[in-house]
Amino acid sequence: MNLLEKALNFLYPQTCGICNKICNEPICKKCELKLNKIINPNRKCFLPLKRNLL
Repeated sequence: MNLLEKALNFLYPQTCGICNKICNEPICKKCELKLNKIINPNRKCFLPLKRNLL
């Protein structure tokens, strides 16, 4: 990392693309965990409801 990159990182630190908190990754671990829950939801939620027809 050269001096210009260090100066830019000091003035404009890298932030999470979702919550804008300062971190070294494009997406922080907290937001990544939330995304994994959305992308891979519990499949039981999508099962059709069983109805008792009497």
